[in-house]
Amino acid sequence: MAVDLQSPAARPRRPVAFPTTDPGLLRQLKDPAETSAWDRFVAIYRPAIVAVARQRGLAFADADDVAQEVFTAVAGAVHRFDPDREDGASSAPRARFSTWLATIAERKTIDALRRARARPASGHAFDAVAARDTDSRLLRFEVRRRLFLAAAADIQTAVSPTAWEAFWRTAIDGDSAERVAKTLGMTAGAVYAAKARTMRKLVERIRSLEAEWSIDPSTPGEHDGGTP
Repeated sequence: MAVDLQSPAARPRRPVAFPTTDPGLLRQLKDPAETSAWDRFVAIYRPAIVAVARQRGLAFADADDVAQEVFTAVAGAVHRFDPDREDGASSAPRARFSTWLATIAERKTIDALRRARARPASGHAFDAVAARDTDSRLLRFEVRRRLFLAAAADIQTAVSPTAWEAFWRTAIDGDSAERVAKTLGMTAGAVYAAKARTMRKLVERIRSLEAEWSIDPSTPGEHDGGTP
């Protein structure tokens, strides 16, 4: 079988170089009030993340979605990252952070490619479930949907209306952080921060409800690409 040497999959990939970041900026990212730090962080790393996704063959719009997912993951985990910790004389914090971020970008890109391959023709998650699953699985899927809606109703009252709208429009509706920022009078960094904080609260509430409702966390809906 002939191989198209012009296709992205056939060409050898040169690793995308991720910029190093000042440890001071990483410390600022831990403070939710430092939205300007997030703006600088996005400006520094977004081109590299998009380049990773594009290099793998994703369209620009999908690559942009990957960047949003990466920034959300960083916002949710950066509080655990210590920019001052040294593991050895040759392991500078900035180098370790860049490696960590590049790994997240690669994983999110692979996830996006898998979703694209598994996406049904109709593009609707319920159509895919109905086509391939039993009535029992559909029932469990509905339980997950109700669980999400219950948790969302609780968290919506626990955050500001602006934070909730920023979260919902980026995480659920799929709007870009830049578009949401313009309509809400925020910076893109503030949108990413609000999305990450709200997402963290939502996940914690979902886990709490799982325990209250005696639901197995592996029930389909949370891990198999289902939508609420």
